[in-house]
Amino acid sequence: WVFISVTLGAAITAVSSLSHEANNVKDGKFTVPAAVKRIETGAFASNAVVTEIKFGGGGENLIFGKNVFDGCAKLSRMVLPSGLTEISESLFENCSSLEYVYVPNTVNSIKKGAFHTCVKLSTVEFEDNGEKDLVIEDGEQKGMDIKGAFSGCEALNSISLPARTVKIGAYAFTVSNMNTGTSRTKKSGLTSIVIPANVKTIGNYAFYCVGTKVKPCVSLTFDDINNSKLETIGKNAFTALV
Repeated sequence: WVFISVTLGAAITAVSSLSHEANNVKDGKFTVPAAVKRIETGAFASNAVVTEIKFGGGGENLIFGKNVFDGCAKLSRMVLPSGLTEISESLFENCSSLEYVYVPNTVNSIKKGAFHTCVKLSTVEFEDNGEKDLVIEDGEQKGMDIKGAFSGCEALNSISLPARTVKIGAYAFTVSNMNTGTSRTKKSGLTSIVIPANVKTIGNYAFYCVGTKVKPCVSLTFDDINNSKLETIGKNAFTALV
């Protein structure tokens, strides 16, 4: 089978798999048709060709399944569409070339593993303002393995969370594995962060990282600390934090 071009009709509202079609796009670029309302779990998983994804319409009714772009080795940049409300579980997990992501101010939830082990991710740009609270959901630990929203993002040295952030969930910015001596472990690259005043909860091990007495790993600042709404700090949330 050889595809010269692929056209998805306007009647298409759900796509179970875009991987095969995307592999036949000559320049590695793919545009999701405006009529598509759901991209199913793993639709682009382990795609070795796609470098850029664009959206033909807004994200008002767009839903991503889990692991949609998991392991897309050449995907380097992503501008998520305005209107999108959720960055789904493991959406960009293991995207080893992903460097930049734009998050519209309509997003109110970032699920666990969303950017897990995106080792080159250095810039996450949040659009200003926004009407709804932003929640970075809890991650999880299974055995020694950890999966948080931004766990194992080695190049993410700093991030400016929007003022509307109300929760930084468990394992959000931590290592990918508690056994820091193994080559499987991707460390947290975070060196500084400002906690917005509206944050009410910081979860367990949210900023767990590898530091020393000579070189601790993360510098923490509270924005407008006198008006901070912080109520809960989880277990070992700031381990090795200065």
